[in-house]
Amino acid sequence: KVTGWITKKKNLGIRNTKYDKVVVCHDYVVFKPGWKKGYDTFEDFEICTNIITDIDGERNTDWITWDYPEIGLAFVPYDKHCNDYQYICGIYFVGKRDFLLKLSLKTI
Repeated sequence: KVTGWITKKKNLGIRNTKYDKVVVCHDYVVFKPGWKKGYDTFEDFEICTNIITDIDGERNTDWITWDYPEIGLAFVPYDKHCNDYQYICGIYFVGKRDFLLKLSLKTI
């Protein structure tokens, strides 16, 4: 079994893009109409993600925390701010190319 191929593919894609912002996602992710227009309104960021739902409309690995003092391992409520504890899932995220290159995406 060969491990790490998903991470390797993501790193290759990021290294070879010519754009400042990069969408990293699995091939089964479907974007809703207007997604890009919505992102164009975001403030400056290094890495971010937005709501992710499954085919039934249920939350699916969007804003997650492993050790947030008030809620532990759980979905982060959309009205909470806890960047210091938040985990960004590798299913989908958007990041600045230069920032992602510095990370090397070892854990994605």
